Amino acid sequence: MIFWILFTNFIAEAFACGYPGSPSHSTVTFNTDTVQTGTVATYRCEPGFDLLGPIRRLCVENGTWIPVGIPVCVMNVAAGKAAMQSSISSKGVPQKAVDGTTSRNYGADTCTLTDVEDTPWWYVNLLEPFLVQLVRVDFGRSCCANNLQATVIVRVGNSRPDLSANPICNRFTGKIEEGRPLFFPCTSTVTGAFVSVHVETPTPSSLSICEAFVYTDQVVPVDQCPEFDQESSTVATYNGKCYLFYPNKPRTLDSAAKFCALNGGSLIHDSSPALQGFLSWELYKRHRKSPGSDYWNGVLRKTGSKGWKWVDGKDVTISFWSRPPTDKNCSRFDGKSGWLWSDTECDNELNYICEHRPVICSKPERPANSTLLMRSTTVGSTIEYQCNPGHLLLGPQSRTCLSTGFFSEFAPKCSYLECGFPANIQNGGYTLLNGTRHYQSVLQYFCQDAYVLVGRAELMCDADRKWDGPPPRCDPLLCHNPPSIPNGNVTVTVNTTVPGTTAQYACENNFKMIGDEIITCDSTGFWTSKPPTCELDKEKLYNARVESKHKRNRASIAARLNMGGIIALGIFGGFVFLAVIISIVVIIVRRNSNSQDSLESLSTYDSQGSREKLYNRQQYWPPGHPGNLHPPPVLPQRLEDHPEQRKDRTDRHRDPSASAQYHKHQKHHGNHRESDVSLETGPSTSRWCNKHDKRGGY
Repeated sequence: MIFWILFTNFIAEAFACGYPGSPSHSTVTFNTDTVQTGTVATYRCEPGFDLLGPIRRLCVENGTWIPVGIPVCVMNVAAGKAAMQSSISSKGVPQKAVDGTTSRNYGADTCTLTDVEDTPWWYVNLLEPFLVQLVRVDFGRSCCANNLQATVIVRVGNSRPDLSANPICNRFTGKIEEGRPLFFPCTSTVTGAFVSVHVETPTPSSLSICEAFVYTDQVVPVDQCPEFDQESSTVATYNGKCYLFYPNKPRTLDSAAKFCALNGGSLIHDSSPALQGFLSWELYKRHRKSPGSDYWNGVLRKTGSKGWKWVDGKDVTISFWSRPPTDKNCSRFDGKSGWLWSDTECDNELNYICEHRPVICSKPERPANSTLLMRSTTVGSTIEYQCNPGHLLLGPQSRTCLSTGFFSEFAPKCSYLECGFPANIQNGGYTLLNGTRHYQSVLQYFCQDAYVLVGRAELMCDADRKWDGPPPRCDPLLCHNPPSIPNGNVTVTVNTTVPGTTAQYACENNFKMIGDEIITCDSTGFWTSKPPTCELDKEKLYNARVESKHKRNRASIAARLNMGGIIALGIFGGFVFLAVIISIVVIIVRRNSNSQDSLESLSTYDSQGSREKLYNRQQYWPPGHPGNLHPPPVLPQRLEDHPEQRKDRTDRHRDPSASAQYHKHQKHHGNHRESDVSLETGPSTSRWCNKHDKRGGY
């Protein structure tokens, strides 16, 4: 049920009718307090203006107003103005087209008529340039014979001698029927004081107009002019100025000028053919039955000169004298001379005309689907326009009420704009914040969990019916690297800090951790908590100091024990070393004793034994060997066999000098033995023996 109510409200808001729009110089009323389906808007124009278009409009279900089109409030500025035509037939004078009476049938009393001619025409002099918006022509007699089509052309401009040179407002080609009105909205902005109607036909024809209307909303109505209770007056406007006519209480020229100035105006102080025509026409309308009334026109003779000046001191450059002036010093509008100028005495009491500027501007135009912010319409005030959501303001946002009684510039328009559907993005989506895609609607992009939005999150529908930027993208969400901490370190489980990554903190020795040891990267791209801090652990430091002291004590005791062991080991090593020395001495002594015994055994060796060995070797030489050439020598008896020699050897051991003499003697005999062997065996035998001695150790 709640969803249905919200949906119904959304549909009602989306398809609700906006402001229907209203023209200038108008008022719009509604039959309901709020604009909704079924609301009726009723239009009403200010006094002096005619409503052209639908009087009522209805708000329908699709959010539009029917019938389509905003009416306009315009004023017919051709009524009562001077008119001319190409020719006159059957008393069909041109003034009958602007006399304010019309008929659906031709009548000689109410319609104009020209002779039959090639291109008949008719025009009206508006006396001042107007921004013409629409021309309506109520034709009298039909045209043309044999059901031929005619072309009607409406022109607006400021050229009277050559009307065909003025710009074209609009044209119509078709059959002209009696009493049938034709409307000619100007297709472009045309301004002029002369509006003409031209008829072009295949054959000569006449032109008959029962009434012509020239409409514009650029006119100052009389209710914008100042009002004074002191004097009764009538008001007319011309070219953005107000002219107050005072016909009942005549004054002298000086008194009339002071009265106008006291009320913020002045006597007339300018002239032109258009202004002269306007004033003559207004005076004629007011004094048709009493043409003898005269009015001051604000012209004075210059002192000591025949020239003339205005009451504000400016020279008169354009004059409209009915006859040459005499020697009188002031001037007046002479009713007996068609309201042209005549000179008069300045002390005469005459009627007068005060010229004023408008004090307010008329109610401004308000475009459809807009809001108008307006506190006042007095001269100098400012109004502002705002368009409804989804509409673009085309034109000025503000306008100022000028001294001419018009607002500056033209009213803006509110144009409805809508953008296309926005682009989709991967790993994300978008939301239409106000549920619409029209102008200035806001679009918001978002990403799924564990993704971050890169680019503009919000886009707006712009005046070019496009979103005002490219769509963003969704990238994987990463946390910043975990912050480092003093007196500690941090370790991350993986290389990247994607959601779910953990960071583990650890403190250095003698520091304790305050906070969470492990923090995690969450789906928003932030760590789940702040990093911990490492503070000095006083209790642990105290325990460490006590433990260090205990270690030093244990080390001291161990050092003393080690020193005792070292001393004991040194003593033991000394004993071992001494034992080794003693053992070495004993071994040396024993070796010396064995050496003496060996020397004694070797001393028993003599040449007889050596020769026996040599002889024994020669017995094994092969036949023909050089060693066999000589017979074996006769070996002497071994020395060991003589007791005297053993006795001598014993004595030599006891007497060192004798022993040395003995060894020298033995060496000498050894040399002789070698020589003897060499002589007996020859060179070959000597070489062989030497080698054999070396190998055998002899």
